[in-house]
Amino acid sequence: MNSKRLKQLLLLTMLFSLSGWAQTTVPVTLAYPQGEPTANELIRQVYYVNHLYTFHRLPLEQQMAGMNVIVKKEVGKKPRTIVAERHLNATYNNGRIKSRELVYFHYGASRGTGMLITDHVDEQRSIGYRVWLPSLRKVRAMPTPALEDLWGGSDFTFADVRLRRPTDEWHQLLGTVTFDRCIRTLLLSDDETNRWSKQRPQKSCAHTGKRVYVVKSYPKYKRANYDYRISYIDTENFGDYLVAFYQGDRLVKEIEKDWQSMGTPDPRGVYWNHWYAKNYQTGHQSLVFILRNGMRYSADGDNRFWSDRTMRRFNR
Repeated sequence: MNSKRLKQLLLLTMLFSLSGWAQTTVPVTLAYPQGEPTANELIRQVYYVNHLYTFHRLPLEQQMAGMNVIVKKEVGKKPRTIVAERHLNATYNNGRIKSRELVYFHYGASRGTGMLITDHVDEQRSIGYRVWLPSLRKVRAMPTPALEDLWGGSDFTFADVRLRRPTDEWHQLLGTVTFDRCIRTLLLSDDETNRWSKQRPQKSCAHTGKRVYVVKSYPKYKRANYDYRISYIDTENFGDYLVAFYQGDRLVKEIEKDWQSMGTPDPRGVYWNHWYAKNYQTGHQSLVFILRNGMRYSADGDNRFWSDRTMRRFNR
């Protein structure tokens, strides 16, 4: 398999990954803030929530597993769909591994492909990607992407999905407001849907009226495709319901997230029901959601399940 194909596989995998990025400044043991948080503290909490680090506090039998669906819609083209099963394991306490994610593609261009993603405790080590290539029946290592690379042709960048660290930007707290909108979803006609996309969630107005922090962030890194972004962050669970990206004073993209409670003692114990993104420069839209009948826990097995050996058995 050539390098272009390997990169495409990584692009298709990144959004399913619940693991973090090397050299993170946010530990899985990050404490819940006391008192009024600063802008930097808020963004660290958002990072914690987005990487689902709360699962580090749960036993192996309560680690999340399920089916994720991504639908990408370009103007004038038929929507494209990807479906993948993923298993999270954030229970490692060996001082070496922070978490592992096992992903298997059921539908789409990479059907039959597997991915093992390892996040290390050592912040000097890069995140590890190993891919099962069914055509070769081999496991290969994968390269890491640039922050602003587009994820699989969607409206999410790698920075949006997992790679943007709190220290990659300067942050300014603008205050608190009442969140006054619903989380949108992708609108499709009947002839644009398939067995997977027809199960997409409706828009969610569950968060309308909640108090949110408003944080403005300016990128430090080169090649950023925005001048600043504004995040609207729940004051209790620190889920970011809306992130708006600007070039100058022009709104160029929005990402909306429907965060749902897992019922844990820690208010940050939330997971995303769906993400919706719209690029106002191109008109493209993207949606990722969890199948409601595909949500479960990895109740069986032990840490050996997250391995090359399991990937080699996928097609069996």
